[in-house]
Amino acid sequence: MQTHEQTNPTSDLTPTTISWDRLLVPVDFSVQSRQAVKFAGRLAADMGSAVDLVFVVEPVPQYAGLEYTPATLDRTEITQEAQEELERWARREVPKGVSVEILIRYGRGSAEIVNTATQRKTDLIIIPTHGYSGVRRALLGSTTEQVLRRAPCAVLTLRSRTTPKRRVAVKRILVAVDFSTGSRQALAYAGAFAQRQKAELIVFHTVLSGPVPRRMGGFARGLEAETLKYARTDLARIVKELVPAEVTVRQELIVGIPRDEIVRAASQRNADWIIMGTHGRRGLERWVMGSTAELVVRHAPCPVLVVRQTGP
Repeated sequence: MQTHEQTNPTSDLTPTTISWDRLLVPVDFSVQSRQAVKFAGRLAADMGSAVDLVFVVEPVPQYAGLEYTPATLDRTEITQEAQEELERWARREVPKGVSVEILIRYGRGSAEIVNTATQRKTDLIIIPTHGYSGVRRALLGSTTEQVLRRAPCAVLTLRSRTTPKRRVAVKRILVAVDFSTGSRQALAYAGAFAQRQKAELIVFHTVLSGPVPRRMGGFARGLEAETLKYARTDLARIVKELVPAEVTVRQELIVGIPRDEIVRAASQRNADWIIMGTHGRRGLERWVMGSTAELVVRHAPCPVLVVRQTGP
């Protein structure tokens, strides 16, 4: 994302204007990835962006008893077929006038997508999520989630049934904030994008709820009311600091489980996009706590743009 600063001495996260010069779309030739190419083409036409289409040739395990070694099929044949098919997709799915480049990479899918985005100075990765669950998801892993964790730029995720089928019209954006550095950066990003799209911005915060013993019900309600009071004040402050004054903003607070309430609110408010930040957790902490962003990506009723946290 190219940015241009606007003066705001009260904030360490200066609002920006959005300019996506280069979009990257990973392709696996599924229906979902074809929809992503079409969506990226329309977005590129709207934003004046160039588009990179990347296909990754991954090693295929060859088993010998209890051992296996990674191997690839005829790389030349695969490369030629992928190149030709991507060129057809570019001609059919991307509007004329949009610059498109075809890239073939070799290696592990998510790693090569991230490496390509870094090398190409990508501003936005547009990637579909296939929505696997249960054992299948645990065994196969999720390329989309790996990219979300490691991408050097923002990532826009698309689910098949929620990918817009016509022009990119973003009139209402829900941005989820929890007052962390990551969500403050996401709010600045969302504010700049809403300004460019002339969209309404719903700034949404969830006060975490949980089971409360009956004898503590009165105390819990009082604490909840106090928490909401301070959250409302903090929300108004960061909106003033980080969102351009020209943007129409609606501030909402609710008590509940963040991942559930974000998805529900996006559906009820007819949000066109959800924008969220990441915390950048790693290791055991990440696996124990899970990721609200990744859970929202799996269940959201609209595209989800995840803004990578920069800095501490």
